Amino acid sequence: MGEKPTDAETAEALLASGFLLEQRVALVLECRGYSTRIAGSYVDPDEGKPREIDVIGLKYIATDEQAEHPIAQIVVIECKSSPQTHVAFTRPWTPYERGNPPFELRLSKVDNSEAEKHRPVNPVPGQSYQVKRAWETLGLGDDWEVFRLNNIEKAVQIVRIEREGKGFKARNVLPEIGYPPIKAAFDLRRTMLGGETKSGRDGAIFPACVTGGDLKVVDPVGVDEVVLQDRDFVAVVHENRASWMEASRHRRSIFDVVPFVHLEKWLDHVDGVTDRLNMRVRGA
Repeated sequence: MGEKPTDAETAEALLASGFLLEQRVALVLECRGYSTRIAGSYVDPDEGKPREIDVIGLKYIATDEQAEHPIAQIVVIECKSSPQTHVAFTRPWTPYERGNPPFELRLSKVDNSEAEKHRPVNPVPGQSYQVKRAWETLGLGDDWEVFRLNNIEKAVQIVRIEREGKGFKARNVLPEIGYPPIKAAFDLRRTMLGGETKSGRDGAIFPACVTGGDLKVVDPVGVDEVVLQDRDFVAVVHENRASWMEASRHRRSIFDVVPFVHLEKWLDHVDGVTDRLNMRVRGA
C-alpha cells in the first residue's frame, strides 16, 4: 500500500492533470445558458474510432417567436491546462474567406424556406427555378465579415513555447490542440446538424482550444527581430485535404485558440455572431 497523499498533494495533482480546467470551462458555459457535456464522444473520421473531446456546449437561438427555424449554437472545446505561452503567426483574411460561408455554418432549413419564397406563383410544369440560398438573399456574408472576421485575427500557424535544457523552444502544436475540436465539430455537423440531409438542424459550430497560459501574436518585422503582442483569442486557419474534408467540399479547417482568462470575451464574440445571424434570418 502506498502512502496516502495529503489534501495539498491531491489538489496539486488535480491542477496538473487539467481536469479542473474542463470543469471551469463547463461552469462558464452553463452560466451563459449552455447545456454541456464533459468528456463528450465523437467518431474520428480518419480512424473510425470513438475519441473524447473535453467540453461540448449547446444552446438554441430561436429565429422567430414560433421557433420555426431554431439555430443551434455549438462550442466544441479541447482544454490544455499548460501555463506555457502559445504564439500565433497572423495574416489578413483573404477575399475568398470573406466572400464564402465557412464550413462551421449550416443553414439548410432556412435555405429551403427562402427557396419557397422565390417559388414562381404559376410554375411551368417541369421547369426548374433557381434556389435562393439564405447566405445570398439575407446578406449573411456581410454580417459574417463584420461580426466574425473583423473581430478576430486569422492565424496560419500556432506554436507553444516549451522549456528545453537551459532554454526554450517553439513547438508546432496545431495537430495536438486543433485536430480534436475540428474532428469533433465535423462529427457533430454530421450527426446533430444532419449533414446535408433535409431532417438536419440549422446551426453554427465553433471549435476551439482553451489554454491555461497566455496567447501572443508575432509580427516578423525583420530577419533577427520579432514583435510580440498579447491577444484575447485568434482563429487558426489551415489547409486540410483529408478525405473527409474533401467529401464536405471544403479544403480548410478553422478553430479558435482562447486563454481561459479570456473565455468570457470569446463567448461574447460567439454570441455576437449568432445573434446577428438570428436577426438577419428574422428580417431585422
